[in-house]
This record gives sequence, structure tokens and C-alpha cells, in this order.
Amino acid sequence: MKKGKLGTVLKVLLWLFTVALGTLPFFVFKDEIGELAALGYIGLFAACFFTNASLMLPSAGIAFTLSAATALSGFWCAIVGGLGTTLGEMSGYLLGRLGRSSVRGGVFFDKMEGLLSKRGYLAVFLFALMPMPIFDFIGIGAGTAKMPPVAFFLVCGLGKILKMLIYVYIVSGVLAI
Repeated sequence: MKKGKLGTVLKVLLWLFTVALGTLPFFVFKDEIGELAALGYIGLFAACFFTNASLMLPSAGIAFTLSAATALSGFWCAIVGGLGTTLGEMSGYLLGRLGRSSVRGGVFFDKMEGLLSKRGYLAVFLFALMPMPIFDFIGIGAGTAKMPPVAFFLVCGLGKILKMLIYVYIVSGVLAI
């Protein structure tokens, strides 16, 4: 194997190891994470953070936030849950930023990087607003596109908080919680 190909293979293996390592807490501490949301706002924040820090897995942040909103202020649960999920999404962003050279070159990431370079703030906001388990790809793409981390956090946070507010108020209106 040529030296260049070996380096690429090692980068991909390192990237896969990092993804696996990022999802490990979700599997090892699954029950404990679920119990965190019952501990008030701090528990809700931690549960949302840990479930969103796990890469490439569906997150239960909305479910935790709705559950906590049955006993606490829906408005503050949406804010806290949105901030927790946003901070958790920074793991995907950092993976894209640090592993930029190993994920570049793929058609999917090249197109995503192009989209995020041109309309990055709008794309991050809209995808953060949607209930999608694949937001990690957006975070990784924003990292590879070198979006400033503070800007990613703010735009992602705005979308996540707004999404949580919408869910909390729709569910509380329908179920009268």
C-alpha cells in the first residue's frame, strides 16, 4: 500500500474510532441519562447534552424536554433543553473541524461543505429547527466548512430553542399539561 493511501486509511479509521467513542456514553449510561431529566433543569440540560453529544444516533432531547415540562415551566424547559442539545451538537462540529482532512473528498461532504460555505447560517438554523436525527452531519459539515464555532453555536442554539418552544407549546396545548 502506498504511503498516501495508508495515511488516508488511518485518518478514516481515526474518524470512525472518534465517532464510536462519542457514542459509547449513550450505550453505557443509557438508563442514567434517562434519569437525569427527572432532576430538574440541571438534569434536563445534562440529559439533552449527553444524548446529543453521541454521534450518529437519534436523540431523545425533545422527549426529555417534553417530559420535564410536565413538572416544570415549559418555557424554561425549552430554553434549557435547547441549550443542552446545542452544546451536545458541538461534538459533531468539533469532529468536522478537527477531522477536516479525513472527511473531505467525499461527494456528500463536498456538497455539504459547499452549501454551508455559501448559506451556512441559514442551513444550520433550518436543520436545527427540524426534528431530525441526522443533524450531526450538518455539524460535521459546518466544522469542515470552518464556520466560526461561536456562530455555529448561536445559530444552532436559536434553531434548537425555537424547536423546543414549538414542541412544548404544541404538546402542552394538545395534552393540556
